[in-house]
Amino acid sequence: MQCWIVSTLRQLRYVTVRTLDRKISTKYIMSSNLDSGFVSENCDNGVTIADSVRVLSIQSHVVSGYVGNKCAVFPLQVLGFDVDFINSVQFSNHTGYGLFKGQVLNDRDLGDLFSGIQANGLVNYTHLLTGYVGSESFLKKIADVVREVKKATSETIYLCDPVLGDAGEFYVPESLIGIYQKEVLPLADIATPNTFELE
Repeated sequence: MQCWIVSTLRQLRYVTVRTLDRKISTKYIMSSNLDSGFVSENCDNGVTIADSVRVLSIQSHVVSGYVGNKCAVFPLQVLGFDVDFINSVQFSNHTGYGLFKGQVLNDRDLGDLFSGIQANGLVNYTHLLTGYVGSESFLKKIADVVREVKKATSETIYLCDPVLGDAGEFYVPESLIGIYQKEVLPLADIATPNTFELE
């Protein structure tokens, strides 16, 4: 049996227990002094849960469809991870459609959001994920964010999905390739390119 902690609300923590036969049960823990997001609790089998997994996910958001943060955040939360997310773009739909509308965030947008969580002492992530990015300045700023997150928590694992395109077509400006190669991928602990991106 495996246990892990989910911390979604400041006053409520719950433990998810997965047994060998894949059944899932949940135990709620009410407490007013669990503000840090870290907790220890014993499960029925004696397993101690400590140090919840905290993830920062920086990816795209779409109104219609499931890509980027829209398909990453909820499953990670269901699996028991505490997930904060920053959207790199906000689009009507995936860019693979003939038409899409929306906003592409830049380095100032990312810097504003990150400085807010940093100023409040909330940069204590065990994992950092990045995916689709729509602008050069945003991607360059991601390198700064990765360094700051790892400075705050040196054990942070950084997973970079260098989303460029697929099947011979680019989803993003080709100018991002050099930034990934020189500035972002050297900081990654794990990279998950597809075949097209690997080439």
